[in-house]
Amino acid sequence: LNESGQVLVTVYDGPAQFAVWSPDKPLRRLAYPAGGAGSNTVALHMNRHGAAVGYTNANSDQRGIVWEPDGTVRYLQDQLQNYPSPEFITDSGVVLGTTAEVGTLIFWATGSGTSTPRFPLLSRSEYDFFEASIAGDGTGVGLMSRNSIGFTAPYVRTGDSYTTLSKAGFTFGYANGISEDTKWVSGLLSLTEEANPEFQPVRWHNDTLEVLPPLPTGRFAGTDDINSSGVTVGYGSIEALDLTVATMWDVAGTPYDLN
Repeated sequence: LNESGQVLVTVYDGPAQFAVWSPDKPLRRLAYPAGGAGSNTVALHMNRHGAAVGYTNANSDQRGIVWEPDGTVRYLQDQLQNYPSPEFITDSGVVLGTTAEVGTLIFWATGSGTSTPRFPLLSRSEYDFFEASIAGDGTGVGLMSRNSIGFTAPYVRTGDSYTTLSKAGFTFGYANGISEDTKWVSGLLSLTEEANPEFQPVRWHNDTLEVLPPLPTGRFAGTDDINSSGVTVGYGSIEALDLTVATMWDVAGTPYDLN
């Protein structure tokens, strides 16, 4: 979900393919890279101009890619190491992401995309951190846990500082999206134990927790991302049709089926 209200969705009318849903335009499918039709190609984030980033295994090696608004598919670099996962593209075209090397962020510069300066995230041996999303200024959100005491909580990371988010009576959960202005966070929380979770979609605004409802005809739902207006996207069930569909919650918390 970007700041213009466009949503990255997956289309299943053949081989799974990513596309851009807009409130006022036809569905725009994102092309596979050359030779990559049917490959494991994943889109993860889109900026307000409609440029999207993700990765592909089209030619055996995982490589980061950018889909430009005009439909052009561009590789970020000739070959990337450690299974990079580009996760965010700023409005100016700078790309941020992570690698399989624990605790490392990568920045791909605007333009050719061949520059990859890195800096390590803070490592704390007593906790495990699983970063799920990154904002344009490098602020991250995700899951922090300490198995020795059974502690699990959603967090926001600013630089090397970690802050846990309110769980308000829920047992555990995690954050999975953060808005560009970093004031809104989406996530999932469960009232039940980790061995048998029953997640509910939630969002935080300045650390105030709000539980989001499923679709009127559904039983379960989940979030994936959120923008600076508080508009949230994810998935929801339609029980009568045994379907799971792309879902959007407006700032008032009302869910809508995007199909």
